[in-house]
Amino acid sequence: MAFSRDVCYNGHADIMKQMAVGKAVKRAMDRVKRALRGIFIRPVWQTALIAPACFALLIWALCHDTPPLLDHLVYQLSVYALVISVTAALRVVPAVRRWLGRNRVLNSPFGYLVRRDADFRAWLALCLTIAWNLFYASVKLLAGALLHSTWLLLLGVYYLLLALLRLMLAGPVWKRPANLLAEWRRYRLCGAALLLMNQVLLAVVVLLLRQRGRFNYPGPLIYLMALYAFWAVTHATIRLARYHRRDDPLMSAAKAVSLTAAMVSMLSLETALITRFDEGDAAFHYVMTGAVGGVVCAAELGLALYMIKRGGEMIAQMKRAASG
Repeated sequence: MAFSRDVCYNGHADIMKQMAVGKAVKRAMDRVKRALRGIFIRPVWQTALIAPACFALLIWALCHDTPPLLDHLVYQLSVYALVISVTAALRVVPAVRRWLGRNRVLNSPFGYLVRRDADFRAWLALCLTIAWNLFYASVKLLAGALLHSTWLLLLGVYYLLLALLRLMLAGPVWKRPANLLAEWRRYRLCGAALLLMNQVLLAVVVLLLRQRGRFNYPGPLIYLMALYAFWAVTHATIRLARYHRRDDPLMSAAKAVSLTAAMVSMLSLETALITRFDEGDAAFHYVMTGAVGGVVCAAELGLALYMIKRGGEMIAQMKRAASG
């Protein structure tokens, strides 16, 4: 009996020790959690002061020759600014959603269409993109005329053709419901148009290789354009895959055009980066421009051929179904 009592006592003591250790670990974890929250979850007004200053410091460091130690410090500060910006956004977004839910404009018929109708949102985005393409094409054409640059003029013509192609798609999207067979015909026509426009893009790349076309964005704007180019390619790819799964021919065609425009933006960005950081290495210019231009032209060619093939298959399938 004494042995049993000793075993029970020792077992109870071990349990108490384990509970005490568990409580100590929990208190330590709570202190670490509070410390991390204090470091990375700052009030919104503090984030609004810290983040822009850190990002401005990063842009300044990228544009100037600075000591390696200062570079590492600036990079760490920029990462910290990004983290606190994300945590602040996660707290601000729910409040913004609640405010939008009470907003009169968004509760109007137009606002209801924007919030609830995916096709209307896509059509509205398409119209805004057409306006942006027209503006961008005008800028390229004007720059080409002032700088006597043939490749800039060709690039302006390319963006103008993209705007016209999107304009061809915008009308039928808004006039739905439409004949699905007619939509697939427009889808195939869009692929044929991209196939012809690929020749213009190929001419741009050839001129870049022969004349070493120059184009630069002033100051730190080049980094913002780089961010936009990568975002545009990623966003257009995701949207194209989404509408492709929905078997929506017109919106799939519109997203294919968006992906093409995003890839051309990458080509323009590559040219601007070489212009900014080129040290006179002609071989590097030919290799990079040829590689990026070749990938963009091949991707646009493959996309155009796929659209023509798929559009033709769907048209033939619908005709067989109608005749049978």
